[in-house]
Amino acid sequence: MASKTVKIFAVILVTLMILFGLMVFAFFQLTRPAKIQVLNDSVLELSIGGEITELPSSSPLKQLISGEEISLFDMRRLFLGAAQDENISA
Repeated sequence: MASKTVKIFAVILVTLMILFGLMVFAFFQLTRPAKIQVLNDSVLELSIGGEITELPSSSPLKQLISGEEISLFDMRRLFLGAAQDENISA
């Protein structure tokens, strides 16, 4: 009797773990930004509004809450990436 209970518990536990993994995967798939296609001779346009921090937040929870907040570190990465992109002309 105990062996059957342990097997049932193990099946339920594995099923819950799989469902949790699928939910985490779906969350990250739905919240990641869409892929951006850069056409030839594109121009980088940057609209800055609000507060700009020096470094990105080290707290993952704050990063989720703040959303689109940009830091000077992020802006530097953006400009370096744009400078190396052959499709961006200005």
